[in-house]
Amino acid sequence: VLDNEDAIISGEWTKGATARDKWKESYHFSSTVADASPKATATYRPVIPKAGNYHVDLFYPQGDKRAPNAPWLISSEDGEKIVEVNQQVTGGQWVRIASNLKFAAGQKNFIQLMNNTGTTGWVVMADGVRLADWDAGGFRISGVEVGPAGGYSVSLVAGPAGSGKTPRPS
Repeated sequence: VLDNEDAIISGEWTKGATARDKWKESYHFSSTVADASPKATATYRPVIPKAGNYHVDLFYPQGDKRAPNAPWLISSEDGEKIVEVNQQVTGGQWVRIASNLKFAAGQKNFIQLMNNTGTTGWVVMADGVRLADWDAGGFRISGVEVGPAGGYSVSLVAGPAGSGKTPRPS
């Protein structure tokens, strides 16, 4: 799990800590731009212990001034794709934005938030990013996350029925 403090920040960002539904102690936000190219990016480069398929999850504080189309660029062995995330809703929890993508071992691949939404007047929120290991079939517990208020969640992943895969620990 990577926090906003782990991200490589470029451009103009503001650090915040007042939102109640943030991951850990703080987050960063940047004003949106109408330009085709971003003026600010937050790049997360996870250290992947072993090549494999992963899900990409985000954690961000939601709000009515957040971008309804925050662009997240995911660079994986499957190529690059941009996923637009409505940061006005579903915040304060892990939100899956991509599934079963191939990532190389090491730090070759990345996940990047950009502020070029096509409009101004919003902010994009950089907070938590996590990769959840995907076993191509089978069933396993992928992790336990402790939330900001002391709550917790357990993630379960199930594969196709009758796959014959044995559960494996994370």
